Order: sequence, then C-alpha cells, then structure tokens
Amino acid sequence: VKFGRLEKELADRIGQVFTIQEIPQITKLNINTTNFKEVLKNPYIDYDLCIKIFDYRDEVDELQDISELKNIEGFPVQLYDRIVVYLSAK
Repeated sequence: VKFGRLEKELADRIGQVFTIQEIPQITKLNINTTNFKEVLKNPYIDYDLCIKIFDYRDEVDELQDISELKNIEGFPVQLYDRIVVYLSAK
C-alpha cells in the first residue's frame, strides 16, 4: 500500500465488504476569501499549518492557483491531494 493510495486488489476486497451509501457533497472554500476558522475545519489542516497558509496568502496577496500551497515552507506535500479536495484559489 502506498501512502494515500490503495492497491487495486485491496480496494476491490474492501469494496466487497463496504459500500458507499451516499457520496459526500464537498463545497470547496476559496482560500483567497474564506476565513481562518473555516480552513481550520479541514481534517488535514492543523492550527500551525493554517497559520502558515494565511501568512503565505497575506504575503502574496492572493493565490492565483491552489498549487501555490506547495510553496509554503513546511507544507505537507504528501497531503496536498487530500487538502485541495476542500480548497480552491478561484
């Protein structure tokens, strides 16, 4: 198993036991206009990372693309794909 991804065989076995009853509806937050408390609700963003994100946003004035989050020193790039499910820059 790779970090963040299941091998197909394992995913197939899990799918035989569990089913998705309802696909969750996720509304992305615009990182340029949302507030600190809303971003902190992201299950992959802790308080320290939230501070770094808002400091970076203030520094650049506005993120043009959500991938700019990777420019933040100490940003957990291994969680990027999970974090951006909840955030956008537009």
